[in-house]
Amino acid sequence: LPLRSSMDDGLDDLAASLRDADAATAFTGAGVSAPSGVPTFRGKDGIWGARFDPADFKYDRFRADPAGFWVDRLELREALNVGTVDPNPAHQALADLERAEVLDGVVTQNTDGLHQAAGSERVVELHGNGGRVVCTSCDQRQAAAPIVERVRDGERPPTCEQCGGLLKPDVTLFGESLPR
Repeated sequence: LPLRSSMDDGLDDLAASLRDADAATAFTGAGVSAPSGVPTFRGKDGIWGARFDPADFKYDRFRADPAGFWVDRLELREALNVGTVDPNPAHQALADLERAEVLDGVVTQNTDGLHQAAGSERVVELHGNGGRVVCTSCDQRQAAAPIVERVRDGERPPTCEQCGGLLKPDVTLFGESLPR
């Protein structure tokens, strides 16, 4: 007989707990997306401190210098490999568990949208979604990619075509409250 590891026992225990649970939710953070190529923000190889100053991504900075904020946001977006990474087996497994009605949903700190790309439908994004922008005046949300192109073409800061308000990445910046 093959030797079983304590990890196998742990996985068996986890599977049994999921089967027996009335409800189950997965909570995820940067570690689930790192294998896809999304760099983490903190830790040994984190991009805060090494490449970017968190102070540049404060809500107060966005309000005071939206044009400069967007220059830095473009650089951060590229460093996060937005649009160039795919879900990994962890994202797929969580989506499979949701489809099998074992998992009720995912609560994530990640803003990369990889859970949805893997097929998860019930995802709570605590810090928002970097694939969208939101108007600070009328709250209209739209895909970020065309707005990013406008910024690359020199529109800084980008403004809402509906009302002329400032557009902001639909993520929680430092100094902002989490969405209700």
